[in-house]
Amino acid sequence: MHDQPSCVATDPAGGADRPDPLRAGTCAVIAQTGDPAESLGIEACILLDRTQAGDHQQRWQTALLTDDLLDRARRALAGADISPTTFARVLRASVLVRDLADVPELPPDPLLDELITHTIEHGLAAHHAAAQALRGTLAETRGDLDAAMDAATNAMITVEHVGEPSLERVFASNDIAALLLRLGTVSLAMRSYAEGAADAEAAGLPREHLVSLGNLVASELVLGLTLERTPKPQRAAEHFQTAARLAEQGLRTWQLADPAPSLRDDHAAGFHSALAIQSCDGELEARLRKHLGSADPQCRLVPGIVLARRLAASGRTDSARTILTELVNWPRVHQAHPQLRIALVRHLAELDTATPGSPPPYVNAMDAEFWTLWVARSHDLRARLDRERLRRKHGPIKTPAAEDPLTGLPNRRALDELIAGLAAADQPCAVAMVDIDGLRTINQRDSHSDGDATLRAVAVAARGTLPATDSVIRYGGDEFVLLLPGDELPSAGAKVERVVTAVAALPPDRGFGITVSAGVVAVRPGEEADSILVRADNAMYQAKQAGGNQVRLG
Repeated sequence: MHDQPSCVATDPAGGADRPDPLRAGTCAVIAQTGDPAESLGIEACILLDRTQAGDHQQRWQTALLTDDLLDRARRALAGADISPTTFARVLRASVLVRDLADVPELPPDPLLDELITHTIEHGLAAHHAAAQALRGTLAETRGDLDAAMDAATNAMITVEHVGEPSLERVFASNDIAALLLRLGTVSLAMRSYAEGAADAEAAGLPREHLVSLGNLVASELVLGLTLERTPKPQRAAEHFQTAARLAEQGLRTWQLADPAPSLRDDHAAGFHSALAIQSCDGELEARLRKHLGSADPQCRLVPGIVLARRLAASGRTDSARTILTELVNWPRVHQAHPQLRIALVRHLAELDTATPGSPPPYVNAMDAEFWTLWVARSHDLRARLDRERLRRKHGPIKTPAAEDPLTGLPNRRALDELIAGLAAADQPCAVAMVDIDGLRTINQRDSHSDGDATLRAVAVAARGTLPATDSVIRYGGDEFVLLLPGDELPSAGAKVERVVTAVAALPPDRGFGITVSAGVVAVRPGEEADSILVRADNAMYQAKQAGGNQVRLG
């Protein structure tokens, strides 16, 4: 057992250290268990739950605790006190805590890079799918839609190949669904939530089953709210009915469970909203009002919209307008997915018209435009999935002779075929040469086995950072080649920057403190492979001459 953490945090305003009730509660739970894996897992769950339910101050305090938690988890992993799976759970929870906390000094990106590297290194497919989904969510939040779509594709394909139902596969399905909602592809998100609910039920996980089912019900409602303003509004009623049926099933399952799992307010938000959209009595109205205090955007907005609809339908228009206005002005409304935000704005606009229930023309035009966008995006994502399935089924690497035995990556023999295909393709593409800074020093100072471990760590970091459509090749010695089809030079440079950052962030016991230098070039139509590689090598040499740990565009 490691020493228990002290229950102290520093005030963000610069005040003196003071007892932290969040950490105190966490320490009390850990003190009751003697199993390191169980205690660390419990602590990670507590931190995540408190971040989801807390205000800004509580989220900030909780985010501070992730560093200490991860330090102890890394020591436990190094001492074989916990499994790689448990460490992945702790890392995933820490990434979510930091993302929800939104503290600039504690970004989630380094932890996410570590999670992706860890899941590849230990073959944790379900956790890798969840990590890719989290990467996509961060990309979407920052406006990088293409990276978010790539991450969603990679995550969905990966989880398809995970075997038996498990807690990890449930996590992955829910994280993927959350990303799909942010992309506006609600029907695909509903399928992912449904898969998570089925897995949780099959694996005997009642709490996770209810969480997935509650999210599925809320998604059915959101799709119904969206379909009301499409050319086929009758489909909205079908989704409302499905949501009510699933809500009744979920509440019945919860009531009959022995022992009954906890049904937190935010998990029940979808159930209560689905029942209320069909018929709302005083008791249901009171429950919807209670959900308006939830810190989770979906669990606050869905009940709020449903309650406002019921109030407006019964003539209480001013009360409905007040609820919707408060939701529109809520600081965390931007964290809700787009279809939910659009539904919120639309309902408020309808209340402000001279004829209630008759939206102004600009609202109808907005609905039509966004619906067209979301349908196109859904088609795009399905096409990406089909292409990736074919690529993985009929990949170019078919023989062991084309694989590097140390890293498992394609080798120089495979590169000839791959790069020739890039040069002949009728699309933009880029190539990067990546060289490890100071690998010879590690071989001489430590050992060649440490040098080999460094090469493997760089390979894992690069492969985990790039989307599945890109290729990472072991070129030889301490060099790697990255093939980036479909990328112009600026976007390719940004991708390679992420690889350089991920390598520099490798834990000392895996990366041994190394960095990489990279040169990136755009492939010219019909250009020979040797010419491409020479230009990329020259750009990489410029990066190395400038001090290393950077990218140069050629």
